[in-house]
Amino acid sequence: MEQVEGVVLEEKELSLSNSELWYWICNIHGIGHKKISQLLCYFNTVERIFEATSSELSLVEGISENNKLDLLESKDIIRIKKEYEEIARRGYQFLSIEDDRYPKKLRTLYDPPYGIYINGELPKENVLTIGIVGARSCSQYGKEVAKYFGYHLAEAGVQVVSGLARGIDGYSHEGALCAKGYTLAVLGSGVDYCYPRENMDLYMRMEKNGGIMSEYPLGTVPKAGNFPRRNRLISGMCDGLLVIEAKLKSGSLITVDQALEQGRDVFAIPGRITDNLSSGTNNLIKMGAEIVTTPQEILDFYRTRYEEKEDLTEERMLMEGVKKNPLLEECLTKEEQIVYTILSLDPKHIDTIAMQTKLSIPRLMSILIGMELKGYISQTIRNYYTRSL
Repeated sequence: MEQVEGVVLEEKELSLSNSELWYWICNIHGIGHKKISQLLCYFNTVERIFEATSSELSLVEGISENNKLDLLESKDIIRIKKEYEEIARRGYQFLSIEDDRYPKKLRTLYDPPYGIYINGELPKENVLTIGIVGARSCSQYGKEVAKYFGYHLAEAGVQVVSGLARGIDGYSHEGALCAKGYTLAVLGSGVDYCYPRENMDLYMRMEKNGGIMSEYPLGTVPKAGNFPRRNRLISGMCDGLLVIEAKLKSGSLITVDQALEQGRDVFAIPGRITDNLSSGTNNLIKMGAEIVTTPQEILDFYRTRYEEKEDLTEERMLMEGVKKNPLLEECLTKEEQIVYTILSLDPKHIDTIAMQTKLSIPRLMSILIGMELKGYISQTIRNYYTRSL
């Protein structure tokens, strides 16, 4: 009996769990999303695919001889188990489409990933989630608007999703983190690879206080072809998508197309008609996208139940921003608070600031330098200043 039990135990140790089987099928060279779909259509379950013989695999439409060999040679249970255990050892998660923790929003997509990798935490279900996308080479105005919307949406309890790219993506994440809110990055690489490297600080903060997600295996380096496909997951994880700056031919508009196909709401920030970076967003508005100029308009659109003592209008937020944020009141001196309240997202010349604050130029220069070092304001061009949040 002991010998029989020993055999049973050994067989159990050499079997794969459902999650390990999904990890296996998602990590076979040459077997992508389309071929997995063809295999599932024929065999119905991932367990049956793993058990399939060479002759059975030959019957599947779209599976070549090379695909068949790759499938058969990949059935190394010990290797699969070691690789799967390594994911958890490094602090990551792999969730298959059959896992209860797999995001419900992704299940509704036309082509949901069969497996996703997570670094950090996933967004909560049934909490308003907004994606923010836009130009990589954004303007100073776009930078501040992205931080502004990221900050105040997160402050109101909205989960912010973007792609960790340079430009609008990164500044949206930054705004949400500054508000101590939740933000998710969807990558076009493995979740263990930060791209661009300049966003490493954001990446490290997000793995502790947010989340990083990808359908690409660990170790996958960013490739141009990965990003358009990744974009469907940015919109797919959201209730609505906000576009801040985009040219007429922009990668952000690919995300918009996918958002519309997925039945997501699309919002756009208007811009100057002569501004190339606003040509795409202005065109979206002409085509029916919701025009928004304040975070409150997005909140109102969804009739959220956030408790607000005052309307979050742009004018009041800009002119009374210090009062609405006690952290600023604690960190800034009285003179710095005066300067902060008269600044906005549009660059303002030092002479105008001096006239409105009634501070001397030498004293004002000292205050501005101090505030810039603290990160509360930015000098866009010489002697022109804007708020950083």
